[in-house]
Amino acid sequence: TNVWPRQAFSTPNYKAGSDSFEMKEGPWSVVAYDFIAKLSGRYSIAALNGLFFTMMKTTHAFLSNSWISREYIDFSDTNARVRIHKYLGWSMAVLILLHVWSILFPWLFSGYQVVVKAGTFDWPLSERKPAGFKDVKVDEKLVMMQVDDVYRLILMSIIMGPLLYWSYKLISKNYRIGIQLHLFIAIMFFIDIVRRHTHPHCW
Repeated sequence: TNVWPRQAFSTPNYKAGSDSFEMKEGPWSVVAYDFIAKLSGRYSIAALNGLFFTMMKTTHAFLSNSWISREYIDFSDTNARVRIHKYLGWSMAVLILLHVWSILFPWLFSGYQVVVKAGTFDWPLSERKPAGFKDVKVDEKLVMMQVDDVYRLILMSIIMGPLLYWSYKLISKNYRIGIQLHLFIAIMFFIDIVRRHTHPHCW
């Protein structure tokens, strides 16, 4: 995972994104939105890799009996990977909820208006920006969202909120059902994070 991936994925003829190091100009709510979006987006990529890695039982068994275990990493605590998985999962859920909701900070705290402007859908089920679209227009005190943004706000609020908590509780009571719900959440999140054309760093 690159530290600042959308700046790295570019060629002379194509630029993956305009995700610069500088924060957006505007009131604190705009800056907070920009900072949270960038931080949570990058954390979610690293955390998702960690979540999948900690559940690779065969890989874990291989590593625990390899020279890596003997020389560098202590694998004697067999529950460590489950604890890491839990910490990564809950922290990612919190940051993802902030990731999708922070776009509304300027509306909630600084009196901005919100409009939803539909773009055109392209492969792989990713909405392209319409002409004149900009997520935050400071001079007009305007927050712009696309249909895809509204969909993701609803989806992430459901799967990273009540569904994740429910799956966590179910796993301890009825593992067969709980793990299927947990896997459904993981698959839905994976599909959503990969399908977006603005997420080239996820590939």
